Amino acid sequence: MDIIRIFKNKNYTYLFLANVTSSMGNKIGLIAFTLYILTRFSSQPIFATITELMYSLPMLVIFLFIGAVADRFDRKKIASWADFICAFLSLGLLFSIAIDSIVLSFFIIFVRSAVSNFFGPAQRAIMQGILTEKEYPVATGLNQMVNSILILVGSSISIFLYWHIGIEGAILVDAISYLVSGLLIQLCNIKVEIRLPNGEKSWKDVSIVALLSDFSKGVRYIWNNKLVLAISSAFFLFGIINAGYALIPTYALKYKLAPESYETVLLWMGIVSGVGSLFGSVVGSYLATKMKLYHIAVLSLIIMGSSVVFSGLTNNVSIFILLDFFISLAFPLLNIGFGGWLPSLVDPKIIGRVYGCLTPMMMLSHSVTLGIIAVTFPVYISVSFLFFIHGTCMLLAAIFYYYIFQKNFANKRVVEQQM
Repeated sequence: MDIIRIFKNKNYTYLFLANVTSSMGNKIGLIAFTLYILTRFSSQPIFATITELMYSLPMLVIFLFIGAVADRFDRKKIASWADFICAFLSLGLLFSIAIDSIVLSFFIIFVRSAVSNFFGPAQRAIMQGILTEKEYPVATGLNQMVNSILILVGSSISIFLYWHIGIEGAILVDAISYLVSGLLIQLCNIKVEIRLPNGEKSWKDVSIVALLSDFSKGVRYIWNNKLVLAISSAFFLFGIINAGYALIPTYALKYKLAPESYETVLLWMGIVSGVGSLFGSVVGSYLATKMKLYHIAVLSLIIMGSSVVFSGLTNNVSIFILLDFFISLAFPLLNIGFGGWLPSLVDPKIIGRVYGCLTPMMMLSHSVTLGIIAVTFPVYISVSFLFFIHGTCMLLAAIFYYYIFQKNFANKRVVEQQM
């Protein structure tokens, strides 16, 4: 089997496990801290939104550096040291909570998020170098399964830790996860040409002009490749979806559906969402062999958009959880539909710069969405209307992408081969 064969590659196994533990570190601490904020400032939901903003805004500050660093310097060192520094900053977050400084806590979350953003492009660039073109879709499916499992256990673990050992214990687990991830990266035996595809570089070679040049090369590469451009636009949509669903369900439970038991319901929702996402990963991998990928992406947007709209209309917790299952089931299809073949389309020497353009695009839409929620909810719009707006955007996106791909790419040979 392809999955068994890909795990025989020790470097891939280490990178896969490093991605799991680093993602766990990211997720556990953020969820636990959000619950801590919601408990402490229960009448001021804006603080929970600020927490999410501190997670997403750093990308808009460091976007020039990320792609260039992944392409210019040792990718293995970048990925491992990003984890080690995040582990240290998690301990700093413990200190800020101990002295009861919310401002310092937000600052540390901001810095930690900035550092953690260097992990992804470097890790994915290494992954591209150690896998064959036929193994990319398998790796994408496995990464989606990781995301599904994290949804399944990550939220539940965060809530469980927060309940039983407090915010301090949850963040300590956070720090250990980052540390383990960094050590796993260190165990990888990566060829020099993969770690340094453009040769040895010095920090003296890095200047604002050079960084702008690298970033513009990534933008031009995307702009001149229509297929990559169409796929890249989906990352903007991912940012909106991620931002909305980072907070809106929690707000719906706390301020509308289950004010007294929202934490318990969130725990069960995490389990149901994980099962849905895991099932969606399996279904998506199967559909990828039977359907064109853009059809899968459009189908997922229709399922998600419809479910989100109905989530805003229901007053029943059980129905709300059921709809969340369908949303979670569809999201892996969206990821597989848009992202499964991107590595095979991009030159390995510029892949870091391409990802360096896509991530800030996603985080820009993520931050703008959170900013809109912070300003408008609950003063100007209700939580039900948030669902309506969010779901409608997905349905309109489904129409847009179907039209774009059908008109511009469906009859082209490259799409027939790749989609």
